[in-house]
Amino acid sequence: MLSPTWPVPRLSAHGGCAVDGVAAGGKAAAEIAGVALRGGMTVARGPGVGGGAGRGCDVDAAGGWAVSQRPLPCPPRVASLALCGPRLTHLVVMGAPRVADNLTVNAAHCKVLKEADLTSTPLLSAGFPGSAKMVRLLMLDKLPAARRVALVGLQELSLLSCSSVQVGCLYLTGAVAPNLSKLVLQGVLSLTKRQLDGLPLLADVNAAGCQRLSSVTVTGCPVLQRIDVPAKAAPLVQVCIGMPAQGNVLGVRGKWNVSWTEMQVLVNT
Repeated sequence: MLSPTWPVPRLSAHGGCAVDGVAAGGKAAAEIAGVALRGGMTVARGPGVGGGAGRGCDVDAAGGWAVSQRPLPCPPRVASLALCGPRLTHLVVMGAPRVADNLTVNAAHCKVLKEADLTSTPLLSAGFPGSAKMVRLLMLDKLPAARRVALVGLQELSLLSCSSVQVGCLYLTGAVAPNLSKLVLQGVLSLTKRQLDGLPLLADVNAAGCQRLSSVTVTGCPVLQRIDVPAKAAPLVQVCIGMPAQGNVLGVRGKWNVSWTEMQVLVNT
């Protein structure tokens, strides 16, 4: 049996649909839609019934719907690793999951975790919130020269309140993490320089509480919606942020030069 298609479009009240090249309308169209749902058939848009539904073509909402046996491609499989190890100090994950294409890791309950090595694992997301004793996250070492397998598919990374993790200079580019959409660095005390460049999907950056941050550079992030600049305690001497006009920059200081245009917001010290 084919995999169910979701969502399934609604049939036109005035038209009909075609299944395997047979056009139908009214009650028959509704019955066909039910069969499509049960059998996992594909429902798609296309030209009207008069334009070829009887020949097996897809049709639009005005003229009805066409149902064919063409299966949609399956989404990537994702495995989840949720850790609850109050005594866990070292975490090593190697390779891809056997039953999935990507892995999500949540180590929110590992309060004494000191080191995590996920460099060779295809990650979808990784979260270490509250791991205040974690000193090293190996996949962030030697960036951007080292292109980690873990970062290629990574969409979300959270180091919330990881106050001890040693990052120093964090430099992420589109070549290293092309799918990154959310980055949480709140409370990472060792972070002194953050440079984000050419990340096409990055939408949210939170770096509040990074008290040693002196340099922030964000360029080439066309969908960035929100960025949180550290509090006044941070010794910021260089700030250059470019983002879409509808974006929101939190933590702007009075002496900074902020300019808005129809296309973007520019923030400079």
